[in-house]
Amino acid sequence: MPRKLPPHVERNHVKGHTYLSFRRGKGPRVRLPNDPTSEEFMAAYQAALLGQFAPVRDRLAPAALGTIAALIASYMRSAEYIGLRDTSKTGYISRLETLRTENGHRTRCRALTRAHHHGHSSALCGSPRCGTRYSEEVRILIRHAEA
Repeated sequence: MPRKLPPHVERNHVKGHTYLSFRRGKGPRVRLPNDPTSEEFMAAYQAALLGQFAPVRDRLAPAALGTIAALIASYMRSAEYIGLRDTSKTGYISRLETLRTENGHRTRCRALTRAHHHGHSSALCGSPRCGTRYSEEVRILIRHAEA
């Protein structure tokens, strides 16, 4: 029998995978770690209860120097990123996390050609605009690396 979850936490079954998310009423869903007994889950749950985002640094902790994952972590600590609205950060986090999981091990941004990341992003998002946003964020990362 599945473990009873805290209030406002629900199980979502998508394409054979089960995810936990926080949702109060008809508000937006906030993805939570899958282990409800872990400290990471409780921290993310408390943040969601307070209406805050989960700490991003936990997701970006193991980044080797000189990789794209390290570049993303550096950008997320920059004043440019911190100055964004929370709604913008939500979209950036999801697309940058996808970029980090697919290409975080790479050591050169030049390895990300336009066709490469545009093709991957369109397949992941399903819409041309999402692919364009993905491309724009790669350009933002490249500009951040050059600065």
